[in-house]
Amino acid sequence: MVRKAKSNRSCVSGNNAVVRDLDLTDARIFKQGFPHDVFTTLRREAPVYWQVFPSDFRGEHDPGFWVLSRYDDVQGDCCIGAEPGWAVRVDG
Repeated sequence: MVRKAKSNRSCVSGNNAVVRDLDLTDARIFKQGFPHDVFTTLRREAPVYWQVFPSDFRGEHDPGFWVLSRYDDVQGDCCIGAEPGWAVRVDG
């Protein structure tokens, strides 16, 4: 269950239209629980994915956020605490 994005997306592997059109800010993706199929595709096609906030996303926010979907990338020393402002969210 992958929802189409409302705006252009950018990702490391832009060859897969499903990944390119993914919108992880759409709560409907998570309505039935964790979307394992979506993250399986991300791990395979774009393990490091830049998610842009849609132009109509409410509230104050950054332009987007990075999604790391592989265990080794999340656990790697290169990411956690490497730069000020980096945050790791482990509770969903």
